[in-house]
Amino acid sequence: PSILGGSEAFSYYYWSPNFLDTEMEVIKSRSIALGVISKLKSALLTKPSEWNDYFIEFNITEDTRPGNYKVIFIDDSDFNVLAGDGSVIGSGTNGERFKSDGLDFILKHPSGKQGLSCSFTILNFYPMVSDLRARTSVSLLEGIDLVQVSVFGSDPDQITREANLLTKVYMENSYVAEKEQAKSTKEFIEEQLEKTKETLAELEERENELMITEGIYDIDVNLSKMISNISDLEAQKLDLEIQLYALNSEIERTLKILNSDDDSFLDLVNHPIYTNKNITDAYHRYLTATDEKEKLLEFYTEEHPKIEELNAELITIKNNIKELLYDSLYTGNAGYKKRDLEDKIGELEYKIKQCDTELERYPAKSLSLVRTEREKMVNENMYNLLLSKYQEVKIEEAMRKTYIRVIDPAVKPLAPIGPKHRRNMIMGMILGVVLGLLSSIVLELLDNTIHTPEEVERFTKLPLVGIIPKPIADYEITQKNKFLNIFRREKPLEEFEDLFFNIIEFPKTPFSESFRTLRTNMLSTMVGKKLNSILITSVDRNEGKTTICTNLAMSFALTGRKTLLIDTDLRKSEHHRIFKVKRSPGISDICLKETVLKKAIRKTSVDNLFILTSGRRIPNPAEVLESEIMNDVIQQIDREFNIAIFDSPPILPVSDPMILGKKIDATFLIILADVSLIKSIDLAISSAESAGVKLKGVILNAMSYESTYGKYKYRYYYE
Repeated sequence: PSILGGSEAFSYYYWSPNFLDTEMEVIKSRSIALGVISKLKSALLTKPSEWNDYFIEFNITEDTRPGNYKVIFIDDSDFNVLAGDGSVIGSGTNGERFKSDGLDFILKHPSGKQGLSCSFTILNFYPMVSDLRARTSVSLLEGIDLVQVSVFGSDPDQITREANLLTKVYMENSYVAEKEQAKSTKEFIEEQLEKTKETLAELEERENELMITEGIYDIDVNLSKMISNISDLEAQKLDLEIQLYALNSEIERTLKILNSDDDSFLDLVNHPIYTNKNITDAYHRYLTATDEKEKLLEFYTEEHPKIEELNAELITIKNNIKELLYDSLYTGNAGYKKRDLEDKIGELEYKIKQCDTELERYPAKSLSLVRTEREKMVNENMYNLLLSKYQEVKIEEAMRKTYIRVIDPAVKPLAPIGPKHRRNMIMGMILGVVLGLLSSIVLELLDNTIHTPEEVERFTKLPLVGIIPKPIADYEITQKNKFLNIFRREKPLEEFEDLFFNIIEFPKTPFSESFRTLRTNMLSTMVGKKLNSILITSVDRNEGKTTICTNLAMSFALTGRKTLLIDTDLRKSEHHRIFKVKRSPGISDICLKETVLKKAIRKTSVDNLFILTSGRRIPNPAEVLESEIMNDVIQQIDREFNIAIFDSPPILPVSDPMILGKKIDATFLIILADVSLIKSIDLAISSAESAGVKLKGVILNAMSYESTYGKYKYRYYYE
C-alpha cells in the first residue's frame, strides 16, 4: 500500500466534512485509473515492439477510441498519423506533443527519417480500467488524516507500480487545480502591489508639500495612535479582501467551467468548497452508472440499446450534478465563506469610519496632513502585507507541487497476503460440516416419503406383510441400479429377466427369501378366512407390481399349490413379454366372449404355475372389469386354482383396482421406499376405502439391504 497525507491541504481549502470521503472516491475514479493505464502504456501495442519505448508519453482520455493506427515519417522530423482505414488523422513533429482526434502522445524516435513507419494498436482499455478499479482499495487510517491506497494482484512488481502511479496521478491532478488557484492569487497580489506602490509615492509627495505650505512638522501623540489604529484596521481589511478575491476568482473559474459544454465540471465535485452530501451522492450514482457502462462495453457497442439507456441516465445525472454545483456557489460552503468574509470586511469598514469621524474633531489646519499621514501609513502596511503574501505564494509555488504528499510509497511485497491456505482449509472444513448438518436437517424436514417399516405402520395404520429388499451384487444378480431401472423402464424388459425369475434362478438370495416371507405373512393374515384370490396394486406407476406379482406367484407354485398369475392391467400389460407368450387370448378376449377361460390359460415353465394374459387392447377397461362376465371368470378361477394372483394397475391413476378389489379375497398395497409420497399414500388408501375395498396390508418395496437385514450378511446363514 501507499500512504497519502494532506493535513495542510485540508486546512488550505475551506474544510468540508465530506472532503476525505470524496477524495477517496476520486482516487478510485475512472479518470485516475485511465491515467495509470496511460503511464503504464498497458493499452498500447506497437509493431515493431521497440517503438513502445519511443512513445515517451501516451495519454488515454475519454475521447480515445480503441483501434489500429499507423505513424509514417514524411521527412526526418515530421510524421503523419493514419487511422485503420488509411485516412490521415493529423501531422506531428518528432519529440513534440501530438494531439488530435482523441490521440494524445509524444513520440521521440532517435533516428527519424522519411518512410520510417510503425503500426500501433490501442487495445480496449475499458476492461483494464474496470480491473484496476476493482483491485484498488482506499481506506482512511483510524484517528488521523492519512489515506492508505492498496492494489491487489498476483504480480508483486506490477501492483507496486500501479499503487505508486495511482498516488502520482492523483497528486498531479490535484496540483493542476491548486496551481490555477495559486496563479490567480499571485496575479491579484502583483496588481495590488503595483497600485499600492504608486499610491505611496503620491502620498509622500503630498505630505512634503503640506509640511512646506502649512508649516507643520509634528503630529499630536493621540493623532498618531489613531492613525496607527486605522492602519491596522485597513491591513486586516486588506487581508480579508485578498481572501475574498481568491474565493471570487475560484467562483468565476467554476462558473466558466459550468458554462462550458464538456464534462470538466465533474472535477469540481472533490473540491471542498463545493462538496456536500447531495453532490457526493449524485457523483456516486454517476460512478456506478459509469462502471456498469464499462462492463457492458466489453460485450456491446455504443449503439446497443442498453448502452444508449445508460448514456441517457448519465446525461441526467451530470445535469443534476451541474445544478447542485450552481446551488452550492450560493448556498454551500462557497456561499457561506463569501458571506462571512463580506460581513467581516463590513465590520472593519464600520470601525474605520468611526475613526474617521474622530479625526474630524481636530483643527482643519492639521487635518489635511493627518489624513495624508494616515493614508501613507495604511498603504505602507498594505504594501508590506502584500509583499509578505507575494513571497509566501512564490515560496509555496517553488517548493511544493501539491499540498498532498506521499508519506510511505508502495514497496514490493515480500510474501503474498492471500490466499491463506491453512485458514481457508479450516474454514472450509467448518463450513462443510455446518452446511452438511444444515442440509441434512433441511432435507429431513422437506422429505415427505416413506423410508422404514416403522413409518409404514405409523402413517398407513395397516399391517406390514412384507419387505422386498434391493438385489445385491453378492449373487451376481444385476448391476447396482438395475432394480430401480426396471421401474423406470430405462432398458428392455428382457435385460431384467433374472429379477422376474429370481426365486427360481437364485433361491438363496435375500431377495428370493423375502417372497417366501411375504407368502407366509399373507397366509397368516388370512388365517380362518378364504384366500383363493390376491390382488396386488400400488400407489402410483413404476413401483414394482409386476416383479412382486411374478415372484409371489412362483413362491406359491413352489409349495405345490396350483397357482394362476393374471394380468389385469389392461392398459399397460407386461406378463406376456416376461413369459414370452402372445398377448391374446386373455382377460379382455374372454370378457368380450371371443374365447373361453380354458383356452386363454397357458402353462409356464414353472411347475404348478399358469398365466392368464391381459388380452388384446380395448378402449374401455374399467367397464370390462366391472362386467358380469368378469365376475363369472373370477368364480371359475376360484374353483379351478388354489391361488390366483391378480396384477392390477395403480390406484391413483385409474379406478380398475377399486373395481377388482371388491371381487377379490384380499388386496395388498405396494409402497416404494424413499419414493412414494406420504400424501399420495393417504390419498390411495382413502380412495380404496371409499370404494369399499378393505386393504389387508402393505408391501414395502426396494428397501436397502442394510435397512432390511442389518449389518450381518444373509449369505452367512447358508454358508
